[in-house]
Amino acid sequence: MTTDVQKPRTRIATFDAVKLFAIFLVIWGHCIMHLQGYHFPIWENPLYRVIASFHMPLFMAISGYFATNVGKVDFKTHFIKKFRQLIVPSLTFGILFCLSWRYVAEGGVVTAII
Repeated sequence: MTTDVQKPRTRIATFDAVKLFAIFLVIWGHCIMHLQGYHFPIWENPLYRVIASFHMPLFMAISGYFATNVGKVDFKTHFIKKFRQLIVPSLTFGILFCLSWRYVAEGGVVTAII
């Protein structure tokens, strides 16, 4: 019987720092959008335009770099893993958020959503 011993994964600090920077820019951009109160078009804010011009491409580039192992796993296995990892928590949070928002909007009274 052979066992496949995997080497422990080491994190690359530079990529973690770039991801942290990109996350910070996303938060900063959303703060700019919401704190200005939507009194003028967001694209008139030069800082927002700078942030929005590259933060998503930066995320995509980093994600693409780490997607190199995707080809080593069959599509079905990869799809199921990512579905469980990303979609299930998103749907769960979204449903719970909608239910709680509905509860608050109705003044603490539980009503049917439909």
